[in-house]
Amino acid sequence: MEAREVDDLVQEVFLIAWCRRDGFVWGEQARAWLYTIALYRAANHLKLARNRFESLPGELPEPRVHPRMTQAMDAARLFWKIIQKLGEKLASVLVAYEIEGRSMLEIARALGIRLNTAYARLQLARNRAALCIPR
Repeated sequence: MEAREVDDLVQEVFLIAWCRRDGFVWGEQARAWLYTIALYRAANHLKLARNRFESLPGELPEPRVHPRMTQAMDAARLFWKIIQKLGEKLASVLVAYEIEGRSMLEIARALGIRLNTAYARLQLARNRAALCIPR
């Protein structure tokens, strides 16, 4: 807790004591009475402090990311763009073969096409994808 917050809390305690001076007990119990008020104010302050956000000064540094992670993220973005450009017929064959690791026979059966058509779509998808990759 910062010094300015402590000062504010002390002022609040004495303000509350002043406002409740009609119920103030003089003598030995006065110290306990003020202590109880201070204890409740401090507890309330801590409860409210958990929900308080402070802005950080200046810019935050970029998080350190391993270069391979950056490359993998860039490759994933590029692959997603390529898939979107290919169209459903070509993209489904390319993803099933290259990403999911399915056999061409399995892909042809799942799509209800001939095996040669599946191979042709795969080759066409690879050729079009190669044109999208920056050099």
